[in-house]
Amino acid sequence: MPVFTRTFTSVFFLITLVTSVCFSDGKPMVIAPGASSFAKLKKLLPQLEKDTGRKITLMSPNGMGTDSVFVAVDGGAADVGIASADWDDVLLLIKMKNYQPKNLARFNHRPLGHDVTNFITYKGGPKELSQKDLTNLFTGKVKNWKEIDGKDLPVKIVIAENMVAAQELLKTKFFDGQDFFRAGAKYFSDPVKLAKYVSETPGSIGFGGSSLPLGEVNHPKHPPFIRDITMIYLGETNPFLQKLEEELSH
Repeated sequence: MPVFTRTFTSVFFLITLVTSVCFSDGKPMVIAPGASSFAKLKKLLPQLEKDTGRKITLMSPNGMGTDSVFVAVDGGAADVGIASADWDDVLLLIKMKNYQPKNLARFNHRPLGHDVTNFITYKGGPKELSQKDLTNLFTGKVKNWKEIDGKDLPVKIVIAENMVAAQELLKTKFFDGQDFFRAGAKYFSDPVKLAKYVSETPGSIGFGGSSLPLGEVNHPKHPPFIRDITMIYLGETNPFLQKLEEELSH
C-alpha cells in the first residue's frame, strides 16, 4: 500500500475513533424543545442522531413553553433546552412564574438565532394590521372587525398555548403591558391545528412562530415581532452540545 494511502487511512481511522469517543458514550440525550424550535429540531433529529451516535428524545410532541424548558433542565429531566427567548427574558419569565431555580449558578446559555412571530386571520381578513390594531384585537378593545374597517364579524382570539414566552413578551413589548383578552379564547399547542382552526373560523385571529403553516390562512402584513432562541444547559459544553448549536444556528 502506498505511503500516502496508508497515512490517509490512518488519519481517517483516528478521526472516526475520536468522533466515536466524543459522541458515543452510551448516554441518550433528552432535549426540552421550545415551541418555536420544535419543527426544526424534529427535522434535524435523524441526521443529528446519525452524526453523534446518540439516541435523542424530544420531551414534547409539539414544543414546550420557555418556563417548562427551564424547569426541565434545572431539574435534570432534560440535558439541554431550547428556549424561545434570550437569557434575560428567560430569567424574567421564571421569576414571574415564582419558580425557584435549583442550579442557577451552573446554567450556561448560548444564543442560537431568532424566530419571528406570525399573526394570522380568517380567510378574507385584512391584508394589513398595525401594531395598534393587533394590540386592540388581542386585548379585547376591538370586539368586531368592522371597528377597524373589516367585515361585520365578532373577533375570536386564538392563542398558541405552549408559546409561553411569546405570550409574555407580546404583552410586555408589543401590547404595552396589556394582557390577552382570554374570555372565550381558543388554545392550541399544535401549530397545524391552530392554523386550520383560524382558516376555517370566520372572525378568528391567532399567532405562532416560524413553524406555523401560512398557506391556508390570511397572513396580513404587520410589524415584525422577533424573539431570540437560546440553548440552555447545566455545566460545561461538550461535543454533542457543540454539534447541536452548530446545526440549530444554520
